[in-house]
Amino acid sequence: MSTTINTPATPDKTPSAIEALAAKTGFKVEWQDAHKQIRRVPEETLKVLLERLGRLAAMPHNSSRARRRSTPNCSGASCRR
Repeated sequence: MSTTINTPATPDKTPSAIEALAAKTGFKVEWQDAHKQIRRVPEETLKVLLERLGRLAAMPHNSSRARRRSTPNCSGASCRR
């Protein structure tokens, strides 16, 4: 099984909505490797990280299923608003 760890960046690439949100959250979405090549974090990795932080649920195109996963499960009066 082959997994892409990172992808070469293209200088003219406009950041996607996921990359922009990740950068706004404080993640570096690009870095320079030991061979002086600019690399990008795969979007799937950024999606997982943002989802775990509860930031991905704020994106308008996200499904209610993803929003439910980022909301803690609880019951009782302490969870009701």
